[in-house]
Amino acid sequence: MSNWPLHAQPLQSEHTFHIPVMGTGFTNTTALAVAPLGVSSVIALADDTLLEQQRSVLSRTFGVEYLPIETKDDDARARRTRAYLDLIADEVERRVAQLRSSPFEAGSPIQRYFELLPETATKAKWRSLSDVTDPAVRMRVESELRAAVIPGQIEVNIMTKLDGAFTLAGVPKPANQSDAVASLRGFAMSKLRSIRDCLPVPRRWSVSMRTSPAYSTSASASRSATFALHTSRPLCWPRRGCG
Repeated sequence: MSNWPLHAQPLQSEHTFHIPVMGTGFTNTTALAVAPLGVSSVIALADDTLLEQQRSVLSRTFGVEYLPIETKDDDARARRTRAYLDLIADEVERRVAQLRSSPFEAGSPIQRYFELLPETATKAKWRSLSDVTDPAVRMRVESELRAAVIPGQIEVNIMTKLDGAFTLAGVPKPANQSDAVASLRGFAMSKLRSIRDCLPVPRRWSVSMRTSPAYSTSASASRSATFALHTSRPLCWPRRGCG
């Protein structure tokens, strides 16, 4: 079984569809249900107040300590975004670990995972498991199948059309505190590694931050990342195009 943390595992499962973003919050918890089954979904980062409210409720549900981040706190939008994404990532990682350790028997989570896969070599290997009678061989095949479990991506959507560059009082915000840039910064500092959106950017964004390395298992390791986006055409990540 892979010992990599969720955010350092191979990006793409074998499913050929995903659940797109819906509104400003309808899919914000979808990953909890579908990511352990290998299906990708998208979290909307438009409303940081909603994310904070959802984090409060989910923290109690998961038995996790909740430390509120107030609107007036320093860099609140980015910190709220990061805290919510980290909470979802940690819970999905826990559920994936439970799925991987479940037995290969009817109705178990890992059986459900492979039942839902499209017809691939991985699924064919799982089907052949029922024909294996040698205990040592079966143990090896089961171990290989458990390692082949890849959770769906937890992607994010940044609605730049709502990018507020001014406060409610009409005062210009600092360049790194506009809504979209703050959301991007929160995502980059989180444990997630995938992003989905179309970013029609009429101006240059230059956002410097410290983030965890995408493929490091060391909690102390870090890297510097600078996002410089300067375009009048949509930029789309990662592979599915805009929409």
